[in-house]
Parts: sequence; structure tokens; C-alpha cells
Amino acid sequence: MQSLKAFSIYTKKVLSIKDSYAIKSNAAAMGFDEKLLVENAGNAIAAALGRTHRRKKILFVCGTGGKAAIGMCAARRLLETPDIDVTVALIGSESQIHNPVTMFNYDILSEMTPIKEFTEANINDLKSYTKRADVLIEALIGIGLKGKIYGVLARAIKIINEAGKHITSIDTPAGIDGDTGMPNTASIKADHVLTLHKFKLGIEKSHLISSTTIEKIGVPLSAELVTGPGDLMLAMEHRAIDADKYSHGSVLVLGGSPEFKTAPLLASYAVNAAVAGLRLGAGYATLVHPKGITETFDEQSINLSIRSLKGKTLSSEDLPLIESIKHNTLVIGEGMANAETSYKPIASLVKRERDRGNIVVVDALAIRALSKNKGIFGKNSILTPHYGEFKALSGIDLSSASLESKINTAINFAKNYNCILALKGHETIITDGDLLKINESKTPALATMGTGDVLAGIIAGFASSHRNAFESAAAAVYLHSKIADLLYIENGNHILATDVIGAIPKVLKTYDSMKLG
Repeated sequence: MQSLKAFSIYTKKVLSIKDSYAIKSNAAAMGFDEKLLVENAGNAIAAALGRTHRRKKILFVCGTGGKAAIGMCAARRLLETPDIDVTVALIGSESQIHNPVTMFNYDILSEMTPIKEFTEANINDLKSYTKRADVLIEALIGIGLKGKIYGVLARAIKIINEAGKHITSIDTPAGIDGDTGMPNTASIKADHVLTLHKFKLGIEKSHLISSTTIEKIGVPLSAELVTGPGDLMLAMEHRAIDADKYSHGSVLVLGGSPEFKTAPLLASYAVNAAVAGLRLGAGYATLVHPKGITETFDEQSINLSIRSLKGKTLSSEDLPLIESIKHNTLVIGEGMANAETSYKPIASLVKRERDRGNIVVVDALAIRALSKNKGIFGKNSILTPHYGEFKALSGIDLSSASLESKINTAINFAKNYNCILALKGHETIITDGDLLKINESKTPALATMGTGDVLAGIIAGFASSHRNAFESAAAAVYLHSKIADLLYIENGNHILATDVIGAIPKVLKTYDSMKLG
């Protein structure tokens, strides 16, 4: 894949907690693991402190989690600077360090300088350490904190705040929520924040941006622009124990014709397969198809609710039925025929779904039908054309274009028509006009009939629960391609659409233990 540097402007400018973890996960999948990123972050923090606090006494106050690893790495780097006096305090004990990268840095640092442990028994002694220091570097708690701060950590934060010394926090101040900026029961009142990679939402919302400096830590641009496991985890919503079938969204798949009877069934089954695989996505799926082809589905659709249109094509008379069916996500176009006769009711339906706030996945014939009225799309409309369908939609042939040209064209289209475009190809481009994701397929295994219908169903499955249309599309495209990689190893190019559906749980299961935030 060619250089993506020119497209860095289409990444998020401010990161949520989940965004931060997603980027970290994508970077790890590329070989930039936590140990490397911590080393880069520690070096960057040490360099920044070295520029601003020469001939000062610096006290690093570290917790026992992942943020402490960065503080400890920075501390050992500054120990090599002759005109900076470095002391390190650990709030907690060595036995409480469970992060292997933090333990790695603790072991190295403890060989270089004593690390004083502070527990409930001696936490008041921290006051004498803060009194001797000129600058306090807070590396207590990272953005992944859950629950309230109490005990020795709360006491340490109080002592730091009351020390009357300059306080610099790493990434976000301990106790400031990384998403809302709201303080915990105890929180650091930082004079300066050295945040990592990009601004965080909590920094922006707590009005700390003016006193925050971004430190680059070598996160590759591809970790943000190229789809990865982090994108998949962003869209995964876990079920509450008391959830019912409607709690996590419901999908309506509208399609089918006497010519293409199975296409909408594949999309609907993809929705349900995603649910079975990791108990996420849509909890309920309804298939609405033309009159007279019910027998195609009866024996294969025990997990679906099946409804029939009044005739063999969608008409305005069917709109009340569709609106009466409970759903928050619509998939339209799978296996449909007669674009000319279906154009007006399809356009009317998509507009009504848009106005109701539902997410609409527009695929196959519906793309061609709506090429006459692109103004009806909205921010929750996800279009999934291949190059031929995109030419019918836009009049632009991208089949032989460069990746850069494809990206620019896709971005402009999504921006002009206020929609999300998933332009399918060897390098699938997902964009809403402001954000961009690229998914590179490693095999041609998905170039077979019906796999696009399955992709539409997977998008809908994520979108019905996650409700972020762009992130759902990116996650679905990545999952689709990961399944192809697995199936190619097992079956080569001899893959059916139903094989893709069957593999969804197997692939999702590998991400079950991986969490964001």
C-alpha cells in the first residue's frame, strides 16, 4: 500500500478512551507493541522535562498500572541527565504491579535508583518527598480507570495537590475522566499535561488544552488509517445480563426477487451469526421479501421473522408495513430487481428511514436505483458499492484508478452527499467525508457470489447495536476480510457466502477477551 501521509487529516483530532485503546490495539497488530510504545513515550516525556526543568529536583509519583510504566521509563532516562535530580515514589507495592511492561520498567529502574514504596501505613511520609522536590510528575492512574478513587491513591493525590509545587501529569491527570473531563472523588490539579499522541476528550472538556502539550510517541499513521482489531472492538457492544432481544437493536432486511431469491437471506443470516458469535449486534432480524417466494426461506430461516410485500416489487403500499416492523437498521437492495419500477418507493423509504434516525445500509440494486436521487442520503446512510455500482452511482469509473485517486473520489462523494461510503475492492475505502479507513484484502477469496450480501448484514449487525455508522462499517469490512484470510488458509479460493457466515463466530471469538477502556 502506498504512503498514506497525505490523508492524515482524515483521522480523529481528539481521542476518546476507546479510540486510544483502539489505536494501541491496531499498532500492536502491526508490531508496535506496548513495550515499544512505552519506551517511545518515556523518551518523549524525558526529553520534554529535560528541556523545561533543568537543574531541578524532580519527583516521579507512580502508580502500579500501565501509566506508571511511562513514568518509570522517563525517570530512568532522566537519571542519565547530570543536572537533573530524580527521585521515584511508588504508590502501592511491587507486588501490586501486574502489567508486565510496568514490571519490566520497574525492574530496570530499581537497579538504577531506590524506589520508595508508599502504602496506607506510611503514606503521610510522601509529604517530606514532595517538600524536597521542585517539580512533581504524576504517573498514577491512566485513562482506563473504572470506579471511584479511594484509599492510598486518594491520599496521594491530596498530598500532591497540597504540596504547592509545579505538577505535570502524563497523558491525562489522575482522576480526570478521559471522556467527560469530570473529576473523580480525588483528582490531580495539574499545572501542565504532557499528553500522548493526540488530545483526549477529557482534556478538551476539562479546559486543560491551553496547558497541555502533545508528545509524539511513534504511533504509525497506519494504526489510525488502516482497519485493524481496534476498529472491530470499537463496534462490539456486550450484552447486559438482563437484555432482551430488542435491547441491542433490530434489523430489517428488504430484498429478494424471483431472480435472486437467496441474497437477502444471506444478509439476514449474517446479522444473526454476528449475534451468535459474540452476543453482540442485532438481537432481532426481520426479512421482508416480494410476494410469492416465501418457500425459498421457510426451511432455512428459523432465526428470522419473515414478512411479505403485497406484490413482486416494492411499492408505496408496502411502506406502512415496513414502518410497523420494529427495527433501527435497514438493509435494502439484496437480490432486488426492476430498478426502474422500484426507484420511487425505494427513495421514499430511504428518506423516511433517514428522517426517523435509522441507519440504512444501501446495497446492490438499491444503489443503482438511488443514483437518480443522491440527495436523500444522510449521515446514517451507508452505501456499499463495488466499482461498477459506484460508476452507476456517480458516473466515475475507478476500476483502473490509483489508490490515491480512489480515496479522494470517495471522500469527495461522501462529503458532497453527507453519507458513509464503503467502496469495495482489493483495498476497500470507508469514509464519511471527514474520517477515513482503508482495509486491504490479502486474498481474492471474497470475490464470489453472495459475500457482498453477507457484508451488508454484518454492517447492519454492528450498526444496530453500536449506532455509530462509520465505525460499524469499518469494523464489518475488517471482520469480513479477516474471515476471508481464515477461510483461504482452510479452503483456498473455494469459498461460498455461507462459509463466511459460518466463520463469523470463530473469528469474533478470538477478540472476546480483548477489551477497550
